Amino acid sequence: MKITTLATSLLLASVLAPNQASRVDEVLPHFRARSLLTAVELGNGAQLSVNINSPATGSSVVVDDACAASTSFDGSASVGKGTPDVTYIFVIDQSGSTSNIIAGIRTFFNELTDVVFSEGSALNAGVVRFSGSAVRLPALTSSITDIKAEINKAVAGGSTNCGDALLKARELAATSTAATTIVLFAGDGFCDSSNDAIAQANALAALTNTNVIIETIAINIGCAGDLGTNIPRNGGSCKAVTSVNDFDITTVIGTTLKNVAYNLNAGAFASLATSPSGDIAGPATKTFLQAIPINLGPNDLCVKATGSDEVGQQDVDVLECISIVGVDASAPTITCPANIVTATDAGVCESSVATGSATAVDNCSSGLSPQASASGPFPLGISTVTFSVVDASGNGASCDISVEIFDGEAPILSCPADMTVSTDAGICTATIEIPVATVTDNCDQGLTPSTTAVNPFALGSTTVEYTVADIAGNTDACTFAVVVEDNEVPTATCSPANNPGGNVPKANNQDGFFVLGGEDNCSVASYQVVDSGSGHTFGPFPSGTVFKYTEAPGATPSEKIGTGDVDYFLKGQGDAYVLVTDGSGNTATAPCLVPPKPSRLLRGI
Repeated sequence: MKITTLATSLLLASVLAPNQASRVDEVLPHFRARSLLTAVELGNGAQLSVNINSPATGSSVVVDDACAASTSFDGSASVGKGTPDVTYIFVIDQSGSTSNIIAGIRTFFNELTDVVFSEGSALNAGVVRFSGSAVRLPALTSSITDIKAEINKAVAGGSTNCGDALLKARELAATSTAATTIVLFAGDGFCDSSNDAIAQANALAALTNTNVIIETIAINIGCAGDLGTNIPRNGGSCKAVTSVNDFDITTVIGTTLKNVAYNLNAGAFASLATSPSGDIAGPATKTFLQAIPINLGPNDLCVKATGSDEVGQQDVDVLECISIVGVDASAPTITCPANIVTATDAGVCESSVATGSATAVDNCSSGLSPQASASGPFPLGISTVTFSVVDASGNGASCDISVEIFDGEAPILSCPADMTVSTDAGICTATIEIPVATVTDNCDQGLTPSTTAVNPFALGSTTVEYTVADIAGNTDACTFAVVVEDNEVPTATCSPANNPGGNVPKANNQDGFFVLGGEDNCSVASYQVVDSGSGHTFGPFPSGTVFKYTEAPGATPSEKIGTGDVDYFLKGQGDAYVLVTDGSGNTATAPCLVPPKPSRLLRGI
């Protein structure tokens, strides 16, 4: 018996198939473990499956020196009877308007019962008959006998209480343990109460224990009114037929195994060569074998099988994905920079010398950058620097260089500032506390400089030198001057001398004969006689010179060579005084007083 566009199977194809397809999409991203979604049910409950037999997920393939490899995979795809997991509820309109077709309806549902249990995936089924009210099987059952017995009770008569029929269907569906419940509602007219039918259809479709799909078959009235829009739910639809004889019951479980394809690393799917090839009516199995390139790291392989049931003619995909790992087992080749020998940095006992960079090449990883175990600064002596590199697969390599740091910097010796001191009292030298030079070194502490300085220091400038050497033999020297000045004034004397005529000087030496003299701690540069009246200076004269001084106010000062014991005859406008100047310019005076009365100036000299 044929019933074209069977509502049950179309409902499964249009609702279940999209659901399964969405599950396939969810597992398409990156795979690290074998996909668990290797089998799905088609709309009519038939099982569609795909399996990759080898290699096992997580298998590894070693890449070559060009970082490439290849391998093959094989497996199979099949379509057949699925695990029973669908509840069918047949809702039969037995109102008076079905009197001419009720026999055909009974026959159709009897044959459908055989098909869904013998060749389909029915877990159990229930029957609801309705006219003015509805009756149902007491419970869902897998007994074909009980199901057919209830179907065969359908006798035309009465009105069309669709709401009560849907209520009874909900009571049965509420007890279903199947994943899906298909309600196949067959009728030939409008419901007595559209509002009640809508409310009950909503309540039935809202059950949460099972996914309820309501499909309607409108017999000889077209998909209008309640059967067309008010009752179908959850993806179900109305299928309009002229007669129940138009239904082909065998199409409820018919399946086709179609294309098998694969993709690698989320690329586009490509068809696999299978044996056999082409579309095959189920139950059927195809096998495949395919070689693929392998990249370094995880390679995600997915195989997709496509199948369909005959009623919905809607393709459903099933997917299995595995991961094949390309493994790099080769260590990089590393080259170190040259060994380093260099001096310490200025002012410190270490060097911030750059070690340079090691280079590395690898069969798979590019842009490798070896890392140094130390980057400085490096201390005095020899340090070992290790360069290490690890490629993307964890293969490592290393090499060493030596960094030798020597002290090439001389100590810094700082001499005291030049110093000026006076001669010690009464002598022409100075004994001083010799100042110490200071020394700093970038490496060595506590260095002691040596010096050439010895006491006493003679008059004038003496250069003092300090020298120092550090442990590395670097030296430095500096000098400073010790200047000894004579700041001590000499002594001056102007002593009365005897008159050559034999007259012994009296008080104030009225005769004016004098002998000049004086001493100095270092040396006397000159002895002179100065006229206090005019400022005229006579001499210089040697020490012990005897002179006759005559005071002649208003006269021109004069100097004549003496005779006898008198060395010089001097004449000035005022009193005279002896001026002694030492080698450093220090001076001393001594008055030489003669008549007339000594000037006031000389009293202060």
